[in-house]
Amino acid sequence: MKKILITTILLCCSLSFAFCQEGDNKETAVALVLNSVSDVFTTEDGTPDGVKPSCWKDGPSANKWFKFIAQSSNIDIQLNRGSIQRAMIALWDDQGNVISCNSYASNYSNVSVGSTDLTPGNTYYISVDNQNYVPYRGTFTLAVYNRISNDFKEGALTVNSSGCTEEFDNVGGTPDGPSSCSTTPYANKWYKFVATSSNIDIKLNRGTITAPRLMLWDSNLNLLSCEASASNSSDVRVGSVSLTSGEVYFISVDNLGNSSWRGTFTLCLSNEITNDFKEGAKPINSSGCTEEFSTVESTPDGPESCTVPFANRWYSFTPRTSKIDIELKRGTITDPRLMLWDSDFQLVACAIAENQNSNVSIKSEELTPGNKYYISVDNRNNNSWKGTFSLCLDDYGPNICAPLSCNEKSVMINVSDARGYDLAVGGKIIAEEVTILSVNNWPDYVFGDNYELSSLKDLETYITMNKHLPEIPSIKEVDENGVELGNMNKLLLKKIEELTLYLIQQNKEIQELKKEVSALKKD
Repeated sequence: MKKILITTILLCCSLSFAFCQEGDNKETAVALVLNSVSDVFTTEDGTPDGVKPSCWKDGPSANKWFKFIAQSSNIDIQLNRGSIQRAMIALWDDQGNVISCNSYASNYSNVSVGSTDLTPGNTYYISVDNQNYVPYRGTFTLAVYNRISNDFKEGALTVNSSGCTEEFDNVGGTPDGPSSCSTTPYANKWYKFVATSSNIDIKLNRGTITAPRLMLWDSNLNLLSCEASASNSSDVRVGSVSLTSGEVYFISVDNLGNSSWRGTFTLCLSNEITNDFKEGAKPINSSGCTEEFSTVESTPDGPESCTVPFANRWYSFTPRTSKIDIELKRGTITDPRLMLWDSDFQLVACAIAENQNSNVSIKSEELTPGNKYYISVDNRNNNSWKGTFSLCLDDYGPNICAPLSCNEKSVMINVSDARGYDLAVGGKIIAEEVTILSVNNWPDYVFGDNYELSSLKDLETYITMNKHLPEIPSIKEVDENGVELGNMNKLLLKKIEELTLYLIQQNKEIQELKKEVSALKKD
């Protein structure tokens, strides 16, 4: 029977090319050359045959067939559009089993498939189709490479453990790897980095990707952290404080199972600890209300309390008395939870909101003044319920000190973040005298014999181009960074000393001119 079928096919192809096009069925599949880009093909004259791969939207309707002989276990196949729309592609073994398939993300997107499990020397097949609508038929090329793409963990792209990447996308992604974040892989792409410390903070900044998912794995594909977006249009974030420096870790990026939601994104990595972990708890005052915080982009960590952690954030404070009242005031967070912990992370108090839209509060009268305590804020396990809130604390200390708080490094007045300074004040300061010590390199060197004073012409050129004096910060720099008084006074003195030199030069020139004028008058 097989001999009759093959003979019939060969006969029909020899009698009429229009009747039996090359590549219009599996038996006449076009042989492709590996590691090159093919000629231009088209589905315009295609006819349906074979079964529909599971990921195709419909069909077959106008599918074309191609084949290649595997040279290794890896293959990366890219379909690059010409005029074809809503393209679909599948990779098959010679027994008719689908190895991998992919469908369009949009009318005009390219598609790709690949594998890391081929048998060298075996023949494999590629079928290409478009959604079942005649105007979608059109041209395309195939690029078939003997390599691994980052559609697979084995081909993960290397990124730095600090800094932001170029723009990536998962448009051609196909599923691989284990499930995570209560979802199975859909169109995940892979990246890797070498840890340079025990900490990592990874943020996915959306471009066009919708409902993104972000996962962090060790080299054995044990899931360390994962996060699904709180909404279709929100960024996501994962991290860890338990990495091993020098080890390789993997990041996978995916989206909720909708092909049109595939898209672009960037990844930003940092070794800094955020308050997504208790080790990075954000210091706040023990009296007064905070700025607005959020559980968006948060992941679970820490022990269980009156709830299992879902998207908790951490804060720390140092009480002045044994009492504390803490109230969480809702912004957009839904069904919030509020927990108080001691410095050993033993639970002191815990409360759950009475209903989804209510505030929540806790209190204690058994604190140790001067010790550090921690607050964790969470919401019920629903990504869409992550949101904003503020915290109001009262430790019943003297009112005159209400705006004052401190931690191991800083004293803060009316601010919750000292930004690395020993003293931070949110407001005006008045004093009878301020002395700034250790101002290095005081500019008396301007009056030294070897000091090179710029010419007035060079100075004029600089001012014309920059609109400020040399070494003096611009208005943009002052707006962004403020003014350091000690350094600014030193720079201003330097400019006064340079101005004095210019005046001395000008006076000498004036005296010489007076002598010349006087001599001319005598003549």
